[in-house]
Amino acid sequence: MSTVMAETIERKLRVAAQARRRDGVVALIRLVGRSAADHVLRSRVERRRADFDRHHGVDTAGVIAAEELDHARGRHGDGFSYQTVPIHQTESIFRALASSAARPLSDFTFVDLGCGKGLPLMLAMRRGFGSATGVELDSGLAAKARQNARTFTARAGIADDTIEILEQDAAQFEFPERPTALFLFNPFGAGTLGAVLDRAAESVTRCPRPFFVAYYNTVHREVFDGHPAVRLVLRTVRWSLYAVEAPA
Repeated sequence: MSTVMAETIERKLRVAAQARRRDGVVALIRLVGRSAADHVLRSRVERRRADFDRHHGVDTAGVIAAEELDHARGRHGDGFSYQTVPIHQTESIFRALASSAARPLSDFTFVDLGCGKGLPLMLAMRRGFGSATGVELDSGLAAKARQNARTFTARAGIADDTIEILEQDAAQFEFPERPTALFLFNPFGAGTLGAVLDRAAESVTRCPRPFFVAYYNTVHREVFDGHPAVRLVLRTVRWSLYAVEAPA
């Protein structure tokens, strides 16, 4: 059992015990009902991911705790654990991007910082983005992402250079000077996130173009809300979509 899973189970048991002591049996029953519903949803999400992996011959499974990953090399040392993003949520983000952009997704480069094993990159190419670039600091995850990308592109019959995997610190990444869709699944803390947005703003100022940022699991939403070059496009319960704009 992984450290992350053990901590999750321990936390749920603690919450259940607190609910029982504080509010009695009725509250505990409600809590158990919500937990059961969450379990059903997670099972569906996991089945869909497993189906994707099986169909494309790739491996994106697993949860890896932050302490088991090589994040110390990063400038801010604030990388988080690895966990696969739900496919249906990623597809919702793609639909929002398609309706917000004034041009087809095929004009965009999809960039995933903290790309893990590369699932969003493969989903982006399946959706019709022009190219995809993943940035991952952990060498093991970067190697797995490259392997997945090679297998996926071969089976999909698309050029193998349409998905690029870079092993580097996200805070040092130079964005390509073409329409950009940046994807962030809460991969790191406020320090790296702020540096990434600063680089995005500098890039858009230097080369004006459409630049969107999809932020899933918005733990550090305040970094976006406080940045002068960032405009909120859409906010949902799970994720937010932003535009990075050059100063007028």
